[in-house]
Amino acid sequence: MRTTLLDGDLKSRGVDLTTFMKVQETCLKNAEPAAPYRCFGNQYEVELDARGKVTLIGQLYQP
Repeated sequence: MRTTLLDGDLKSRGVDLTTFMKVQETCLKNAEPAAPYRCFGNQYEVELDARGKVTLIGQLYQP
């Protein structure tokens, strides 16, 4: 599975699942994650394969 986060310049960066989850947990607590990542409205892109397995979770920008 691929996971991506946005940095402060809104560039998508591939990260491991543990990093993704730590950043999202911080964002859900309305706190700021460690640089270079930021919170952008808690919206995500999720892609599934034909069997329904998650293949991508990516952070989206929400101003």
